[in-house]
Amino acid sequence: MALKHRIIRVITKLSIIVFLLFLTGCGHSSLKDVYEYVNGMNLGLCIVNPVHNVLEGPDEHSPDDWSWSVYQVSTGIKFNVVDNATISILGVQYSLRNDYNECLLDSCEDEFPQYDDIYYDKATNEISFSFGNKKELRSRCDEIYDIYSVAHKKYKDAYIRVSCRMENPFTDKYKDTYQQGFVYKDDLDYSVNEKHMEDDSFYKFFLMEYCDIGLNYRLDDVLSDLTDEDIEMYMNRGYTHRIIYILDGSKDDLKNAKKEVDPELVGHSGIIEYANLYYLLRKQGLDVEGTKDDFNVRNLNGDICEFSYDFSDETEESSYYLINGEKIYTRRERYFGLYEMEIEELFGINTYFLTNDQIEHKKKYDNW
Repeated sequence: MALKHRIIRVITKLSIIVFLLFLTGCGHSSLKDVYEYVNGMNLGLCIVNPVHNVLEGPDEHSPDDWSWSVYQVSTGIKFNVVDNATISILGVQYSLRNDYNECLLDSCEDEFPQYDDIYYDKATNEISFSFGNKKELRSRCDEIYDIYSVAHKKYKDAYIRVSCRMENPFTDKYKDTYQQGFVYKDDLDYSVNEKHMEDDSFYKFFLMEYCDIGLNYRLDDVLSDLTDEDIEMYMNRGYTHRIIYILDGSKDDLKNAKKEVDPELVGHSGIIEYANLYYLLRKQGLDVEGTKDDFNVRNLNGDICEFSYDFSDETEESSYYLINGEKIYTRRERYFGLYEMEIEELFGINTYFLTNDQIEHKKKYDNW
């Protein structure tokens, strides 16, 4: 019996120790950990100050961070390695991070070429620019590549954060209004690094966003600026929704239904924008009056439906359309568009969305 009690006491003590370790998490990284971390950065010869600085937490209950200063011999750049504390259900966890990229960019500021249409923020080490057409985008990206190359020559893993704004009369009219989230695209954030420069994916990222406003809002100035290759790339990216008509059959048995993929029109975020809806209804033979941005058409019941990019309610923070003059709020608030079921209910047109990848997958496995 005594042996049994001793075993229970030992197990209890071990359980308490394990529990305390669970609450406290792991300790700070060692100096050896820091040496190994810096060696793994592939910066050549670096000198690590073995004495760390304590960076106190925001309050007495927060854990402290530790920081080591490091000197890169080949460039003279001084940077910091910080043992950063985070609190989770596992207790306090520490992980090493560094500010080498920021210090590298600071050291390159005087060497960066200057361009009128590119702004480099020294405080944040970020680039910002804007463009209104594809030619401007190409030029801005090439200029950013020139800037980035200065840092890349010193450090192959360097990167620069970039913020971009597209300028277009249609979307810009919503900027700084309560409708901004409905149509206007906020600043686009991306980064330029070795890979993004070498495969030109930095340029392609913003080009696809340019295609996005052009095809979703059917903007003539943008569409005329795009090549067939641009549009094909946009259609083939993994999340562009193609509009598929069900010509015969039902959604309950799509495999046996007769279907057709619209070659031009697209959807996004689960809806079809009013501009694409305008062309969709015309393609389906309905008598549509007006323009893609402001039009009316009769529904299955003979009621007059009106759609406009001016139809939004600030109080409700929602877009809407009219049926015989009565407001009908869209089911996808803050979007000027309709879900596929709304199109079916109003006009009897059966549609659904798939990406090109999803279409090919279904065809490959005989599920189309």
